Amino acid sequence: MTSAIGDGLAALTFQLAEMCAMASQAMDYATQALLQADLEAAEAVTALHEHTAAMGSSADETTFLLLALHSPSAANLRQIVNAIRIAGDAERMGELAVQVAEIARRHHPQHAVPTEVSGRVAELSALAIGLARAIQDVLVSREPRLVASLCSDGSAADDLHRQLLAKLIDSRWTHGVAAGVDVARICRLYEGFADHALHIAQRFVFQTNGHRPRLAQHLSTTRAATTK
Repeated sequence: MTSAIGDGLAALTFQLAEMCAMASQAMDYATQALLQADLEAAEAVTALHEHTAAMGSSADETTFLLLALHSPSAANLRQIVNAIRIAGDAERMGELAVQVAEIARRHHPQHAVPTEVSGRVAELSALAIGLARAIQDVLVSREPRLVASLCSDGSAADDLHRQLLAKLIDSRWTHGVAAGVDVARICRLYEGFADHALHIAQRFVFQTNGHRPRLAQHLSTTRAATTK
């Protein structure tokens, strides 16, 4: 690997890690807006997503320059192509955080989530945000072995999603259809956020050793149940 392309790939990896960090922070603010009826937090989500989108554009420019100015090897080319896809996943994560914040904004000054399920929603949010932060660590450390532990968090997010949906169809649900629809959509948004984080993990492992990690089966299951 030449010094120029090595430096370019290192800069690109840093940009991708920063995009994951901003997406996780945006979803953290979105959850705060959702559960605490915090309008300022909802506004912060939009600002963060704008930064994420700008960094995504910068990452695209970096990949194009690497392709135009160098003759990357097969391994480097795989990393560049995967970087484009990872940037897309990270930007989509920011968009999902914006959608959560929009639900909070629409209900303000009331809380968007009934107290009965707010604890479970907070747990689902924490799992999704934790996955995004873990992906940031994976990208910075460039250690594919860290990916293996992420599958259990993805499965836990699936379990929480099912538990929340069971609450919504229970005959004891007293908050009406509209509230149930909002909670179901919120759950899908969090699960979609986690799904994109796991996609990044899968892409990183593939670019590192050319093999798909075993969490691919979980991803296909999650994708089928998630609105994107």
